[in-house]
Amino acid sequence: MLNYLRDSFYLLYLVFFQPGLFCGPEKKEKLESDRRSALKLFFRIFPAFAIIFTIIFAAAGFFIENWTYIFLEGIAWGIVLGFIFGFLRGVSAGISVGISAGIAWGIAWVISAWIAFFISGFAVELASGIASGTAWGIAWGITAAIAVAITVGVESGVTVGIAASIVAGVAVGIASGIPAGASACIAFIFSYFRLPFYMFYLPINFFSYYRAGKNQEKAYQIFKKTPLFLDELIFLPLFLTNSFLVIIGKKDREKFLSEIKFISARRPLQNRFAKNALLELTFRDLMKCESIKDISESSKNLEWLPDEPRAFPEGFETALRMINEISNDASRYVASTSNYNKLKIINPLRDDIENLGKYAVSTRGIAGIKSVELSEKWLKIILAESQKFDEKEKEYREIPNPFIFGTPVEEKYKNIFVGRIDVAKTIEENFSHASRVPTFLIRGERRMGKTSVLKHLQRLLGSRYIAVFIDMQSPRARESINTFLYSLSKVIYEKLNKQGIPVERKALDDFRENPYTVFSEWMDSVEEEVEKQDKFVLLCIDEYESIEKSIDSGAFTTDILDEIRSIIQHRKRFVIIFAGIHNFGEMKYDWSSYLISAKNIKLSYLGKNDAVKLITNPIEDFDLNYEKDAVEKILVATNKHPFLVQAVCSELVNHLNEHKRKKAGIDDVEVAVKRVLAAGENYFQNIWNSFNPGEKKILLSVASGNRKIKGKSKKAVKKLIEREILKKVGGEYHFRVDMLRQWIYNREIA
Repeated sequence: MLNYLRDSFYLLYLVFFQPGLFCGPEKKEKLESDRRSALKLFFRIFPAFAIIFTIIFAAAGFFIENWTYIFLEGIAWGIVLGFIFGFLRGVSAGISVGISAGIAWGIAWVISAWIAFFISGFAVELASGIASGTAWGIAWGITAAIAVAITVGVESGVTVGIAASIVAGVAVGIASGIPAGASACIAFIFSYFRLPFYMFYLPINFFSYYRAGKNQEKAYQIFKKTPLFLDELIFLPLFLTNSFLVIIGKKDREKFLSEIKFISARRPLQNRFAKNALLELTFRDLMKCESIKDISESSKNLEWLPDEPRAFPEGFETALRMINEISNDASRYVASTSNYNKLKIINPLRDDIENLGKYAVSTRGIAGIKSVELSEKWLKIILAESQKFDEKEKEYREIPNPFIFGTPVEEKYKNIFVGRIDVAKTIEENFSHASRVPTFLIRGERRMGKTSVLKHLQRLLGSRYIAVFIDMQSPRARESINTFLYSLSKVIYEKLNKQGIPVERKALDDFRENPYTVFSEWMDSVEEEVEKQDKFVLLCIDEYESIEKSIDSGAFTTDILDEIRSIIQHRKRFVIIFAGIHNFGEMKYDWSSYLISAKNIKLSYLGKNDAVKLITNPIEDFDLNYEKDAVEKILVATNKHPFLVQAVCSELVNHLNEHKRKKAGIDDVEVAVKRVLAAGENYFQNIWNSFNPGEKKILLSVASGNRKIKGKSKKAVKKLIEREILKKVGGEYHFRVDMLRQWIYNREIA
């Protein structure tokens, strides 16, 4: 018997405080389909309910007349309520709700009232009217909530039970007098907002926070015992929850994020505190920056943040993107060894911080306030840094070093991106002559500029085209098909948003189930908006070979190839442009059958005029002069390879600045070439590793001076010529890039 009562009280606790735990999806489905089980569960809860109300009425000492009337009226009202639910949720369910609810509150009234009578021993008519109204309000509300929660569903049960308390209160108020109805309404307010519980929860939360502040090592354990975890339905704000979370976050970011996700998913009524805690902890980290070096590292310190826009307060996501851009520019500033380049970076950096401040002023809420404070502090740091260059005019003005090697040339550096007009022309010609949207494969050797071309396509092609870039070497992009489709949707959204084309932003969770269906439906809406603007979206997939690696690892399936083919065949406003080293025919999977109509664009060395322009005039007012034959020396050493031209010119500028000279001769070029051979070890090693043993043997032979290659594998020689590593002049074979020959000779022969 004792265990039965204990079980009854525990179930009643779950109904009131943990309805999600009490009735999960599987259990809820079972209860809705099996009414007998629902009624059994209801009568398991009823003893605890009856005991609690007996105690309440006995303590109140009110005497209520006409038990039979109340009992029958309770059943009648219950059946009426049940039939309403029967209409909405099914007739059989409605009858069971009506009977169970009616019997429940009828029995509760009779038992509790009889005991109350014997304990109190007297009755006051006026009090009886008021108490009757109050009791009706409470009995209707709570009992109906339990009955409906079990037989119809927890969520709707609680809501309708509360609504029933109003109906009952008003009905009794009409029959028994205004005071009874008013008391029922007051009871409704107390029950809906759970004020009796809240009056205990708030001081408990305050006291727990005080304890956590005194003992921060145990803050997490203390937090897990707060009312937040006791009651799922706390409607009113639990103040200090955000400060509590910040204490946890300072000690353990993983636990902090775990609680943020818990609150977002299970306690949505308190979610604003979770968002504010996330923001406050982020800005605490950012406000610690005291130098431009600290600012440059701030983006790395934000990598722990969740990649879910729903987790952020309003305005925070945009501010965060601006902060990351500022941090990246600060990183370039710190990494630069040229004062000229530092000056060129720091002025836009100052503008970006000022723009953050302007955005923050127009942003409501805590995100705006914190962003203003941050922009003011960072602006002081940048102004102090820029004053170093304004104190005096340098006796020697360094040669500016605009050359970039090792990373792709970004779109904003259009002056040092030369040539490749032929690529844009080929794409445009295929557009004008094709009966449907074409597909392209830009193929070229390593560091030939494939990525740079993709990043500049939009500028080369014009405003009608919107280029969206995705790097398949990014671990996030190829982690799973879910993350790939999410990453693709994210870059499409960001690029279209900048172009003023409104599209929905998808979250990672949206792709958890049926990712291809979700992506396809989203693409339908995106294509509709793009077509309204008469634009074309270029989906630029860099290092496409990594897709095949993801298929081999099990992260993807070959369904991804079907999805790509579907886009090619059915999306009239989307153009897929692949970039990689290999032809489709060289791949393990049958890419050619999926992409049968793809056009190949071979990316080779720069034209001579483009290379000379890059060497001599990369930017306006470039004050490096060349002696006779110095430019030709660079062209011969690099064979106009874009990466090597940039690398040699960069080292040449550094060399001349070190010696405070502005004119380069052949000897200076040779010094720069030697520097690149040493500094570019990874580049040359990467190329060397791409050759098979037979190809390496041929290259070693040619590098050592043997240019006839007698009796060697014709297939290997042909492959090296196709890759533009070797060229045949007369009956002899030569390296196309002399710097590669030097590296192989120095590394493998000398």
